[in-house]
Amino acid sequence: MERKNVIELSKWKRSSYRLPLLVSGARQIGKTHSILYFGAKEYKNVVNINFEINKPFREIFEQNLEPQRIIREISVQSGETLFPHETLIFFDEIQSCPAALHST
Repeated sequence: MERKNVIELSKWKRSSYRLPLLVSGARQIGKTHSILYFGAKEYKNVVNINFEINKPFREIFEQNLEPQRIIREISVQSGETLFPHETLIFFDEIQSCPAALHST
């Protein structure tokens, strides 16, 4: 059975006015699971960055916030090729990296 929030995420993806999405809620209710499930279903690949456990990704945002540089460094650091419109970049525990949170 597909969760209601995955359906809402699919609507977000199809929106022509799509902006970065911040998903919030109580701990341990399945937010990460839902995002990863949605990403696997809707995107060619998913890059999951957990800022609590991946200090090198936090360091990317300590420099300037130029989007092309950030994307390039995320690709290098993750070892993933990032495809425009086909890669979901998921920033998990983003509150651990205030610079990333404020970069949108």
